Amino acid sequence: MISYQWASAGIGIIIAGTILLLVMRDRLHSRYALWWLPVAVIICVLGISPDINNAIGSTLGISYPPVLPLIVASVLMIVKILLMDLNASRMERVLQRLVQRIAILESDSDERRDRRRVVD
Repeated sequence: MISYQWASAGIGIIIAGTILLLVMRDRLHSRYALWWLPVAVIICVLGISPDINNAIGSTLGISYPPVLPLIVASVLMIVKILLMDLNASRMERVLQRLVQRIAILESDSDERRDRRRVVD
């Protein structure tokens, strides 16, 4: 039977391998890979050595240290979601400005074309 430690370490290695494969195939931007690779390493390290989790938990005064990775994962997911929303908002603003610029350029182009027709 596989222990939870090795299963967790295997999951971390699979995540890291998948991230590297996605970056190599140009499916994932390296900026995002820099976020996910440390997550995979942390999963792997905590899986191999749960004593680290217990030491950190007791240092922070957490009475049940196995809950610490869940708390950290929840906080990281909230931060990641907030960053994604900020990026989506920024991209929406950029897209809106580009659409406005194109509309202005098309309007100017139509005015010039109308002036040429009047002159001709």
